[in-house]
Amino acid sequence: MSKFYTNVVCLGNYIFERGIEDGVPFDDKHEFKPTLYIPTTTKTDWHTLDDKPVGPVQWGTIKETRAAMKRYEDVENMKIYGHTNYNYSFIAETYSETINYNFKDIKVMFIDIEVASEHGFPDPLYANEEVTAITIKIDDDIQVWGCSEFKNNKENITYNKCGDERQLLERFVMYWQQNCPHVITGWNTKTFDTPYLVNRITFSMGIC
Repeated sequence: MSKFYTNVVCLGNYIFERGIEDGVPFDDKHEFKPTLYIPTTTKTDWHTLDDKPVGPVQWGTIKETRAAMKRYEDVENMKIYGHTNYNYSFIAETYSETINYNFKDIKVMFIDIEVASEHGFPDPLYANEEVTAITIKIDDDIQVWGCSEFKNNKENITYNKCGDERQLLERFVMYWQQNCPHVITGWNTKTFDTPYLVNRITFSMGIC
C-alpha cells in the first residue's frame, strides 16, 4: 500500500490532511491530541538535545494543550519541549517511516490570469479590476476561460467562451472543484494571480 500526504494544515482542534493513497486522492479531518515533553526524574527513553531527561505528556486537544502551555509558561523549572507547530507533530507521528512519493499521482496546475488595467496595475488585495481571462494547464490539457472571441487551432486547448466576468469566474470555480490540484505554479502566482482570484471571487463577485 502506498500513502503520502500533499498538504497538512492545523485549524482549531483539527488537522486537515490531503494526500494520495494507492493512487486515489483523499481529504481527511483528524482531531489531534499533541504530545509534548516535560522534565522528569524517572527513567525515560526521551532526552533533550543537551541530554536532559524528559517524559511525554498529553493535555488533550490542541486548544487544551495551548491553554496548558499558557498556564505553565511562568512556572519555574517547567520548561516544555516538542513541536508546537502541530501539523509537523501530526506528520511525524503519522508518517514515521520514509515517505515514498509517487510524483505521477500529484496533480500540478499551471495558472495565469489576465485582468483589466484601465486605472493602473491592480492591487491583488482589493482586486477591483475585472478578470478578463484565466488559463490553466494540467499535464497536456489547457483550459482557457474568456469573454472575447478566440480562434483556437490546437487540439489540447479548450476555450470556454463566457458571457461576462461572473460566468467566467463561476465556470472556473466549477472546474476547480472537479479538478482540485495538489500543486499550483506559474509566474508571480503566489503574490498576484492566486490572491487576486481569491479576493475577486469572494469579495467582488460574492460567488464563494
